[in-house]
Amino acid sequence: MRSTQLILVPALAAAVLLGGCDHASSPAAAATATPNPAAAPISVETVQVRAEALPRWLPLTGNLVPLEDAQVAAGAAGKVLATTAERGQQVKQGDVLVKLDGRIASAQAAAAQAQVEVAKAQLESATADCERSTQLFKGGGVAISQHQKTLAACRTTEAQLAAAQAQARLAQSNLADMTIRAPFDGVVAERMISAGEYVGPSSPVVSLISSKAMKLELTVPAQSAGEVRVGQVVEFAVGRLVDGKAYKTTITHVGATLRKGSRDLVIEAMVDGAQVPLPPGSFVNARLRLDDAPLPVVPAKALRQTAGQARVFVVKDGRLEERMVQVSEVRGDVAGIIDGVTPGETVVASATSELRDGAAVK
Repeated sequence: MRSTQLILVPALAAAVLLGGCDHASSPAAAATATPNPAAAPISVETVQVRAEALPRWLPLTGNLVPLEDAQVAAGAAGKVLATTAERGQQVKQGDVLVKLDGRIASAQAAAAQAQVEVAKAQLESATADCERSTQLFKGGGVAISQHQKTLAACRTTEAQLAAAQAQARLAQSNLADMTIRAPFDGVVAERMISAGEYVGPSSPVVSLISSKAMKLELTVPAQSAGEVRVGQVVEFAVGRLVDGKAYKTTITHVGATLRKGSRDLVIEAMVDGAQVPLPPGSFVNARLRLDDAPLPVVPAKALRQTAGQARVFVVKDGRLEERMVQVSEVRGDVAGIIDGVTPGETVVASATSELRDGAAVK
């Protein structure tokens, strides 16, 4: 009995395996197998791209930069006595930033002024001599050679006074440079020196940037550079542009040439920092108002936003072709397209999640 069981058990296992194989390969099993969804055409609703006259907006990116950005130099040599500017401090033009030890400069200014007074006295005496010599010469009481020497002495003393006055102005300027003042309204970005340090005329003491006067720098793609001009309206904001919440300005400068490396055009617009509460250095999204013209128009639902880039699905030869597009403006349920599709092409009316590049459609 034991040997019979050993023979039957393998036989039973073989029968079960054979039965399973027959069932899997049967026509009924093949009929109930799940089809491959990748091979199934996708049912979509399509529309034809049409041309419509819409306001055109060119989307751009850029930066707010200070109109003035200076490393304020000492302008004189001396030891720092005091610093009145701190990082982040708002200053007005003419406000004191740093004071240097001006004792030597003050003494030099006083000496130069004293030389001016000496030169004035000498000129006064020489002028009187010249007047007397002139009267005597007219009466024949003095020789012409002596008279000419007296007149030359007058001219010499006049020149000496002018030189002394110039030296006095220079000394006063050096004394004034001992007090370093803000050259324009702005905010202190960095203070480079401290009390007790010695600085030279070219030593930077404070980094100062203008906070109220800024400019918006934008880059325009080469294909749109020909449509940009001074006076066009530009809207900008940090983050997404929303109608009614964007700041507005106008273009004040258009670059003369495209930049060699990036092949784009730099344009600028003035920004009043008092009305735009954004710090210099802010990255902004912007859009530039172009002239009205017919644009390709697609349904707003046809757009799919991926990583900030708008895309549509074009139906071509029975398959989907995913394209990046440049949107001018979304108005209601339609979107104007600057670049990416042309009138007459067919696009999917609603960009659902099942759509993918290269998929067959029906």
